[in-house]
Amino acid sequence: MPFGLTNAPATTLRVGNRAFFDFIDRFLVIFMDDTIVYSPDFDSHVSHVRQFLQRCREHQFFIRPSKVELFVRSIDFIGHHISEAGLSIIEDRIRAVMAIQPPVSYGPTVGKQPLRRMAKDGKSSLRSFLGMVGQFRRFIPKFSKVAEPLNRLLKDNAEFVWESEQQQAFDNLKSAICNAPVLQLPDQKLPSIMEVDGSGTHVGQVILQDQGKGMKPCGYHSVTLSDTQRRWPIPEIELFAIVEGFRFFRHILLGAPETIVRSDHQPLVYFQTKSTLSPKQARWLDELSEYNFRIEHIAGDKNKVADALTRISALF
Repeated sequence: MPFGLTNAPATTLRVGNRAFFDFIDRFLVIFMDDTIVYSPDFDSHVSHVRQFLQRCREHQFFIRPSKVELFVRSIDFIGHHISEAGLSIIEDRIRAVMAIQPPVSYGPTVGKQPLRRMAKDGKSSLRSFLGMVGQFRRFIPKFSKVAEPLNRLLKDNAEFVWESEQQQAFDNLKSAICNAPVLQLPDQKLPSIMEVDGSGTHVGQVILQDQGKGMKPCGYHSVTLSDTQRRWPIPEIELFAIVEGFRFFRHILLGAPETIVRSDHQPLVYFQTKSTLSPKQARWLDELSEYNFRIEHIAGDKNKVADALTRISALF
């Protein structure tokens, strides 16, 4: 496949997956033409690198030495900085987000303030901004709630008027990216805690693990409920928060020794042993059956992290 064609990246990835299928997720990650060999210690890393290079020789893959880094403890990969400390956003991406200006132009003065309307290509610019920050939503508690005023402007037939609510959401997202935490890299051999919470408009989750330095987050997630979902009874919204958490963090929780789900909605503790379930609840229970988990009740005043993802309106 010649370089530069539309299908070249997908073809390159497919060839790499076929050539290294038995290495992937054991000690190898492939994304397009970027490859990482990772290991827990130096001796195993030497062995893994040798296996990788031998496979490259067998398939006649050529590697340019100027693009290779060997035996490093940290690396930048797909917009993230990966190190022993955990996962963080690279500085270049942070600077790029901070340089983005609101997609507005100033119209006639209304009262004392000029009316700010959509600039040319404003919706396209806003989508690009949300796409850029959305790539790092795992670092941002209650991302969907913070971004909701901006997402409303992208709906069909929505009038694009940039008011203080949109400006605050825009600034809050930039601030969240600038002050993003370092996330702990998950260890699938350890049990995890998933704290969940639901409100009338959003559900939120956070994954926590104790890897010897106390309980630290591995990732945040939040979802805005649709109009139909907002009409669900509270128990179903709280249960959906659990289902959505397992869906999003499937790569961490599937096959894990145990996941403790903490919710401030006490009736969920008995969900797995209920004798009667609605069709929707039965489908969710069947979906969750592939995970090893148990549900614990936690008082709302102690479920601060997940509760903040859905209830606090001004976190930043």
